[in-house]
Amino acid sequence: IDPDGYASNILSLFCEQSVLSRWIEIENECCLDRMDEMLSAPDRWQNRFRSMEDADEFLVCNCADSFVSMLQSQQNRARLLPDDLAQRRFLDLQLLLTDDFRKRLAQIARQSESPWSEPFPNVMNAI
Repeated sequence: IDPDGYASNILSLFCEQSVLSRWIEIENECCLDRMDEMLSAPDRWQNRFRSMEDADEFLVCNCADSFVSMLQSQQNRARLLPDDLAQRRFLDLQLLLTDDFRKRLAQIARQSESPWSEPFPNVMNAI
């Protein structure tokens, strides 16, 4: 048995419409919950590279880095699927999640007291 062919056949089970729809739904729910956690974490605006001496303090905040990591993890799972349409459904979900994250950041920026204080510069760099 060809290992690659065997793996493709097993993963094709996840491409069945009912299974894929439920999987996408679970991914969406988990990602939205994770975004809530990211944007409410006490260190959400801290620099991802704060341990480096010469790093710009507003360069990459933890919540933006966590969001990108979440999308990359999702993409890695979807990439294994043998069906292009199933992979596209994951891409569509990623676009929706990215737009939702952008809207949340825009709302936070509008609520900011000053464009010169945290979190405004962090939000602008994250967008």
